[in-house]
Amino acid sequence: MSSAETIKKVCLAVDKAIMVFETVFLTVALGVMAGVLFAQVVCEYLGANLTWAGELSMYLLVWVMCVGSSAATRGRRHISVGLISDRLRGRAARAAKSAVAVLCSLMCCLGCVLGVEFARMAYEHGQKSVAIGAPLWTVYAALPVAAGLMAVRFLILSLRYAPSAREDEEEGSRLLRGEEDAE
Repeated sequence: MSSAETIKKVCLAVDKAIMVFETVFLTVALGVMAGVLFAQVVCEYLGANLTWAGELSMYLLVWVMCVGSSAATRGRRHISVGLISDRLRGRAARAAKSAVAVLCSLMCCLGCVLGVEFARMAYEHGQKSVAIGAPLWTVYAALPVAAGLMAVRFLILSLRYAPSAREDEEEGSRLLRGEEDAE
């Protein structure tokens, strides 16, 4: 097995593991959110008050948005500016998309580092939420977790986009035959 095939298998395994985590996490978090908010509405109708329900739902929403951003990365559903890459074809287009994915991965790594620092400061200061008394670092930790997941996802995308030696040979053969790039 070549090193390229090994890398591809590892990337697929990592991608699948992240996808399973995201799916399970998002399903459970959205279910808990819906249940808590439903219970809050019912209790309010009955004259009781769940003061913690709104805060818990808000913190779950933060986590859902952050983990959901990683899922959006996998499906390439983020906003993109294709001013240059949309005009490129073949190997050049793949190289440009790969380079952009690497830059996005680096930005996510920076977000991860800064997010860890932010969560660490909240942990050191012992900040707690008002209604449920949860440590706020657990909410702030959503940023580095999501940024780390997205960094890995962008790195995997960069490897998928990267032009291969076989594509170079095929493109060279097309050019020798006088064929235009079909893309």
